[in-house]
Amino acid sequence: MNATRLVHRRRPHLLLAIAALWLVAACAPRTKLNPHAILRVREGMTLIQRGDLDRAEARLTLALEYNPNYAEAYNGLGLVYYHRGQRWRAMKTFRRALLLDGELAEAHNNLGVVLLERGDYRDAAACFQAALAIDPGYANARFNLALGLLQTGKLIAAEKELLKTLASAPQMASAHAELGCLYVHKSRRAAADRALRQALALSPKLAAVHRCRGRLQRQAGDLVGAEASLRRARQLDPSDAEALHELAIVLLLSGKEKAAEQQLKTLIARRPRQPEVHFALAFLLQADPLDATRQVRAERALRRALKLRSDYPAAQLLLGDLLARQGREKAASQAYRRFLKRVPMALVDQRQRVASWLQARNKPPQGERPALSAIRTAPHTPAGR
Repeated sequence: MNATRLVHRRRPHLLLAIAALWLVAACAPRTKLNPHAILRVREGMTLIQRGDLDRAEARLTLALEYNPNYAEAYNGLGLVYYHRGQRWRAMKTFRRALLLDGELAEAHNNLGVVLLERGDYRDAAACFQAALAIDPGYANARFNLALGLLQTGKLIAAEKELLKTLASAPQMASAHAELGCLYVHKSRRAAADRALRQALALSPKLAAVHRCRGRLQRQAGDLVGAEASLRRARQLDPSDAEALHELAIVLLLSGKEKAAEQQLKTLIARRPRQPEVHFALAFLLQADPLDATRQVRAERALRRALKLRSDYPAAQLLLGDLLARQGREKAASQAYRRFLKRVPMALVDQRQRVASWLQARNKPPQGERPALSAIRTAPHTPAGR
């Protein structure tokens, strides 16, 4: 079965990730057709893989002149439109293919890809499940179903589907990468390392593998290795914002504040609505309490993060600390009280010092700043973008 591999560019809050969606061409016609039509479709699919979309379209439309109801030809045309960026037209064409042949698993999968990119997770999942009902061993459709589950936070179900995908297609590097990144998120380091090593052996130039290995190395305290992996991820895919985010954190932990700040500014320009990035920048800026300008910028970044996500305990805590150091007790109290309404496990050790300060109301809290790990409070993001 021929496959056309596409990178799915996800929204920042999904982000997660960042992985490949698979659009595929039908293997063979399902009814007796004109041999010339069959040949033209096969030629068209080959041309799509080569990126020659105009000639592919010519072959596929010619096939439809031989057989106007040739579902596989419409599926191929949908691929042409997809690669041209004509998502709406591609979706209509995949639907046309399914009206002609509801058993065309490839068209179900391809329609699901377009719907998933549009954020229509329920209908996308229904498409992938329809494809799997026709062919349970259809690894591409199962992988795409797993991506949809990851993007909606259904991690247990996603893990099961990824394992099934690898049972059908053990050489699919993207599936190993997604599974490894999921295990990194779940702090299953040994399993994550095995999965990512397997993905790396199959596809050394898969940026997501290097990004997730970098995060795994950071968690293990290997900041030098983490920086190298993340820079490799950025080299392979300069548009990978997740790798940029991780690299900024590693640089900050390594004491390379200027480099970290530059990375965060670049990321904010690319993803201005990602609260975790504004929080990370604020964490960096507020570290020097004697620099009034940086303190103002830190407060601005924290308020931006909280505007984007009001329920953000780590940002409330850091804002409270910043305001308390400036003697702005009333504003600090408000931030601290919001923090105490929902204290995440990663910051539970901060609860007592904040409560004590609120009782005393006469001095800034003396204690550690919020753990840097609190920067990463977003749900798991798929390995791809």
